[in-house]
Amino acid sequence: MTGASFGFARTLAGYHREVTTTPAAASGHAIRTLQQRKLQLIRQHRAEQQRLVRELQAGLAQIDQLMAEAADGSLALPCLVSPATSPGTAVYHSKDQPCGWVWIHGLDAFEECPEHDALQRHLTRCTACDWKTAATTYAHNNAQGS
Repeated sequence: MTGASFGFARTLAGYHREVTTTPAAASGHAIRTLQQRKLQLIRQHRAEQQRLVRELQAGLAQIDQLMAEAADGSLALPCLVSPATSPGTAVYHSKDQPCGWVWIHGLDAFEECPEHDALQRHLTRCTACDWKTAATTYAHNNAQGS
């Protein structure tokens, strides 16, 4: 082979290599690009779903808070009152979220009444009972009963 024909053979071999590898390389690049676009779409969708879930949770929490405030202000929360209490010196307890005092003495030691009745007896709210949770529980139970 002469120098000129050897150069031609090398050029032809380079062309052959370029022709045979370019579609595969291009195909591989195209696949990687499509995979990246696919992952990007999945990530965007997931981020949007997470944003919507956070928005939903915030909205529901706000409604729960408003329901609890409405229930707390209704004076209809179920309470526990000891029959042996004297006016002005005793407290009434939450029926749904009572403090440890109620558990120590047992539920049978108390009579149940709405908060309005306990206030009519000039009793005050027990500060150890979880009134916020009691109001939320009462609101949810009443909402399901309507």
